[in-house]
Amino acid sequence: MATKVTDNSESILKMIRLLLAPFCVCFSVMVYLSETWAQPVKLTVSYTGVGPVNLPVVLAKETGIFARNGIDVTVIRAQAAVSTMALVSGEVGFIQAAAPAVLQSNLGGSGAVYVAGGYTGLDYWLVGHPSITSAEQLKGAIIGTAGLSGGSYTATQLAVRKLGLNPAKDVSIIAVGGTPERLAALRTGRVQATSLNPPTIFAAEKEGFRILADVSALPFQNVAPVTTRRFIKENPDVVRRYVKSQVEAVHVMKRDRKSGMRIFAQLMGGFKDTAVLEKSYDVSVTDDKLPRNQYPSLEGIKAVLDSLGDRGKDARPTDFVDMRFIKELEESGFIQALYKE
Repeated sequence: MATKVTDNSESILKMIRLLLAPFCVCFSVMVYLSETWAQPVKLTVSYTGVGPVNLPVVLAKETGIFARNGIDVTVIRAQAAVSTMALVSGEVGFIQAAAPAVLQSNLGGSGAVYVAGGYTGLDYWLVGHPSITSAEQLKGAIIGTAGLSGGSYTATQLAVRKLGLNPAKDVSIIAVGGTPERLAALRTGRVQATSLNPPTIFAAEKEGFRILADVSALPFQNVAPVTTRRFIKENPDVVRRYVKSQVEAVHVMKRDRKSGMRIFAQLMGGFKDTAVLEKSYDVSVTDDKLPRNQYPSLEGIKAVLDSLGDRGKDARPTDFVDMRFIKELEESGFIQALYKE
C-alpha cells in the first residue's frame, strides 16, 4: 500500500521564518551598529538658529557622530529662507528648518522633504511688556517676529488667535530679526510683544516681561532634517547615514545630559544664566517634543498647511516627507537597541 505524501512545504517555510526572525533582527541591528565607511562623504548642512531645536546637528558634529557614520560635515548658520534657497540650488545637502519655509518651497516645486522628525512641538511663547495684562490691551500693539514667514511668524499668529484676537486686524506684526534683536526691541519698547523660544523666553520672564500666550504644546513640524527628492534619488546612502546620525544625536540628548548641556552651552555662546539654560534643555528633550523614533509630524505639517490658506488646500502632509530611512531604522531594531543600553 502506497504511503500518501502531504506537501507541508508552506508550513515548514513559515516555521523557519519564525525561528530565524529574532536572528535576522539581531543581524540587522549589528549591521547598523558596526558599519564602517571607507571614504567619508563631504557634506554642508545649514541650520537656522541657536535654540535647543537646533542642537542635534551641532551635537552630531561635535561628538563625532557624523564622522562615525562616514560623513564629513561642515555646519553653517543662515536664515530659513537663505538656507532653503541654498538647498534647492545644491549648495548644501541638508538644512535644519521649520515647516513654514520648507512647505512653501515644496509647493513652489523644489521637492524639499523632511527625512526625520527633529523637534515636533511649537517651542514659542508670546511675551509682552509687564503693563499688558489682558488681550484687550494688546489691541493696536506692534508685535515683532523674525520675519513675515517661518516659525516665529506662525507662532505669533496662533498666539494672537489663542487670545481671541485677529492677527490681521487687531495687531501689527513686523519683522524685527533674530531672537536677540526681538528681545532688544521688547526692552526698548519698539515692540510691545514678541514670540520667543527657549532659552530667551525664560530669560525675558526673569526680567519681568509677561507671558501672554503659551503655544509651545501645539502640534507643529519644527526644525528637522530636510533635503530634496532629487538628492535622495542620487544619494540614498548619504541620506541613510545622515538620518542615522540624527537618531543617535537625539539619543545622546536624552541619555547623556552632561554632554548635551555642554554642547548646548557652546551653541548659546555668551549666554551665562546656567539655570535658564538647564530649564531650556530639559523642556526640549521630552518625548512629546523630541520623539525617539524621529518620524516627521504629519499632524504638525497639516497645521502649517492650514495656516497657508488656499495655497496649501490641495496638498497632503505626506507630500512633504520621505519616511523610508526612519522606517528602516525602526524596523531593524536599531532605535530600540539604542535605548536599551
